[in-house]
Amino acid sequence: AQPGDLLVMRREGEDPTIGGIGHVGRIERIGETTITSVDGNHNNVVARVVRSLEHDDIIGHIRYPRVDDVSALAKGAVAAGLDRAARESLDKFQF
Repeated sequence: AQPGDLLVMRREGEDPTIGGIGHVGRIERIGETTITSVDGNHNNVVARVVRSLEHDDIIGHIRYPRVDDVSALAKGAVAAGLDRAARESLDKFQF
């Protein structure tokens, strides 16, 4: 994971990788033992949240595509920045 990626977490004890409710936050920084994310709905507000890297609700991350050449994106060269395995993983999530 790296800053800018989406941090994927369980919500209400459910696992979004098998159809349960999930939550995401944008990763801001990763320390030796913690990860900081900006979450859009943390206790009903936008908040910067620091979690232990060992937190039980953390499932993984989704690489957020970075495109420096917009024309390449328009031509489909980047294909939304997701490879087949990533797309298949996303299909499991309920948004």
